[in-house]
Amino acid sequence: MTKELYNFEEFKEVWEQNYLLVFDTNFLLQLYDYTPATTEYFLKLIEENFYKIWLPNQVVQEFNDNHQRVRNSAYSKFKQVPKALTAVVLEAKQSFKKKIDVYKSYRFPYIDDLEREIDKSIKCIEQEIESYQNKVKSEIDNNKAMIDEDKVKGVIEELHHKNGIGKRFTTKELLTIYREGEERYKYKVPPGYMDSAKEKESYTGNKNSPVKKFGDLIIWKEILRHAKKKKTSVVFVTLETKEDWWSLDEKKQIIGVREELMYEFSEYSSNKLIVIDPATLEKHVSQIKNMINIPIRIELEALQIVEEIFKDSWDEILNGADELSQDIIESGALNSYFKNKEDYNIFYSYSEIPNLENVAAAIKGNTATITAKFQCETVVDLTLYVMSHDDEDIEEAEILLNVEGNVTVQFEFDSSKVDDYINEDSIKTDIDSLYISFINELA
Repeated sequence: MTKELYNFEEFKEVWEQNYLLVFDTNFLLQLYDYTPATTEYFLKLIEENFYKIWLPNQVVQEFNDNHQRVRNSAYSKFKQVPKALTAVVLEAKQSFKKKIDVYKSYRFPYIDDLEREIDKSIKCIEQEIESYQNKVKSEIDNNKAMIDEDKVKGVIEELHHKNGIGKRFTTKELLTIYREGEERYKYKVPPGYMDSAKEKESYTGNKNSPVKKFGDLIIWKEILRHAKKKKTSVVFVTLETKEDWWSLDEKKQIIGVREELMYEFSEYSSNKLIVIDPATLEKHVSQIKNMINIPIRIELEALQIVEEIFKDSWDEILNGADELSQDIIESGALNSYFKNKEDYNIFYSYSEIPNLENVAAAIKGNTATITAKFQCETVVDLTLYVMSHDDEDIEEAEILLNVEGNVTVQFEFDSSKVDDYINEDSIKTDIDSLYISFINELA
């Protein structure tokens, strides 16, 4: 499902020769958030290619700056679910009790029976949450053991010993990079200009520090310096998706590495540069080794899988979501349109492909479930029916709404296939927890 930026033969040619394997900070930190199986896969890949790995000094600084925060988050990720659900149940119990007490004061019939049934249902929910905690205990223990061992940190420490980390630029060199960076960002010369307006805290706590503002540029400059020195090809693994690294199409999908980066690299080295995401790296390396692991691939490709499914069917998904129309009404976003109307019809004529966050994949047997938060703008066609002097008038309006919520995509897959492993007929989608806000009426 991942769009291949480099075909297999092109990647294989570089991988089987002499090359430098360089990791971006975001990939190293993501190793704490992957499932244990996926993290172990990449740690094994690192071990097998250890003497080809080199890290820019800037990457190590950024890793150290974020290491403890990411570790703490990884510790708690499995515990958050039962804790959050228990809080919801407690809040529900308290709300039910308040309402029941009010109804009892008015001597509503059968209210005691209703209270007992509600208590039974809540106890069943509490038991299910406790059962879930027991089921994931082994996952929590495995996750904790992996974090305690902290093999990712160990890799960086080993690289220190073998001189596998770049030399920090001098103050004079950094000032030169900062001045060049201002000019590059002014004219949107990649990489890093998408970070120019961000307020980020530096390692010293100072906001808008050039160390952070020009972080990507410093990494890039280190790669160029080292590629020139070593006279070898570079495979740079990153989770970056922004336009200051990639050429994007009109739908913000990655087409390829920015030509400016490839040209600038050629000024320093006659060898090849491959900028690649972890999913494509896994796919090509697994094919070289003839060891395909589809569950790992699904986790790595989860975002691309959902985007691919939504590319041609998002409008259809919205129109098939009965609860969305009800949520629009209950949100109050269109109250002024529904006032004094006898009936209505809602049709979603157009919606942009949603922005997706917090994408996560879970595998059970040969079934995959991907969840995510989404946000999109959608055009709603309203047809409103008004009774006037025994006649029915029709009013129409075209409204632009902002829609946010959760989405779940489930499908079956075939582990024996390298490509096209998803059973298209098995795909199911569901959206819920919607928040809808009015933007404006279109002319």
